Amino acid sequence: GAYYIRILSIQTKNLVLIENLFDIGKKKVKRVESVVESDLIYPIIRGREVKKWYGIYSSYVILPTDKKGENLTESIMKVKFPKTYKYFLEFKKDLELRSLYKLAGKDKIWYGLYVNIGDYTFAPYKVVWKNIAGKISGKAEFSAAVLTPTNDKFLGVKVIIPNVKLMLIPFDDESEAYYVCSVLNSSVVQLIVSSYVIETGISTHITKNVYIPKFNPKNKLHLKLSDLSKKAHELAKRYYEQNDEDAKKELEKIEEEIDKTVAEIYGITDEELEEIKKTLKILKEGEIE
Repeated sequence: GAYYIRILSIQTKNLVLIENLFDIGKKKVKRVESVVESDLIYPIIRGREVKKWYGIYSSYVILPTDKKGENLTESIMKVKFPKTYKYFLEFKKDLELRSLYKLAGKDKIWYGLYVNIGDYTFAPYKVVWKNIAGKISGKAEFSAAVLTPTNDKFLGVKVIIPNVKLMLIPFDDESEAYYVCSVLNSSVVQLIVSSYVIETGISTHITKNVYIPKFNPKNKLHLKLSDLSKKAHELAKRYYEQNDEDAKKELEKIEEEIDKTVAEIYGITDEELEEIKKTLKILKEGEIE
């Protein structure tokens, strides 16, 4: 409730008026409206905002860290981000009561983040999926999307930060990110994941259990998958945001092409691919003809 915010307006080039999302989380905090520096503010995307080939954020987060995920010292905050520091002072007692802060020790920074955050958090491109994809049904609904830098109306160009409910693979190369997402969303990988995972624990072990060939920018099949993945994201955006049924039909064709290309990379025959798709359908829908 102190870190998650909504931006109300732009004040000057690097100052924005914000309001904290005081009513979210287990521990409620007071509502604070304040002008802060925009440098430490990022769009944040939650698990429920990510779907197959698609992700959209609706709120923001203040991260008092450097680009390596290290908490900024009080002296740096006071000198470089005095308004943000003043904002956090409003929650000092609440932040010092956090169990993670107590475990970190009293010499630690009271407004600091003591969660899994590092340089990978600030990678420009990320393939993400939900750690918890729904209730336990045995269907293991697994799907991934690529997050790319966004030109936010309040902040300008910023990387998108996934929240704690999202798993991520960081990339510096856009084409590689789209390629990996293509492989993960293929029927081949979907079947493997559905065969051993339950919806409440789809963690990063997937990349240990599924062999994804290293991206090679000179490999025509890898580049083809990257391009198809970009098109899939564009079509998914049209479908989810405009309810465009034509986009949905086009997306289904793109997914067919992705399946065939991934099968070719793994040396899977057309007949085997059909069996994979049929088995996946049984897992998701039950008995089929």
